[in-house]
Amino acid sequence: MTDALKPCPFCGGDDLEVTDMDGDHYVLCHGCALEAPFHDSRAEAVAAWNTRAALAAPAVPPGWQPIETAPAPLGPVERVVRPG
Repeated sequence: MTDALKPCPFCGGDDLEVTDMDGDHYVLCHGCALEAPFHDSRAEAVAAWNTRAALAAPAVPPGWQPIETAPAPLGPVERVVRPG
């Protein structure tokens, strides 16, 4: 198992340290002070730190499309004023 750590998922920093506190191991980011959860071993702490969730594609409502490919408006948009 390698001790190579991926950059911090929050600040992108690489000033990282695997710390042992009375037998509990965790990763500390010195860039943003993030402390990862405790693990029973150094290897588990490193493996957990390097595990990242897959990024989900942004939700796009049905029928929507990028502005670059959206149809042009049919004519000028008029402001509707309600009486009263």
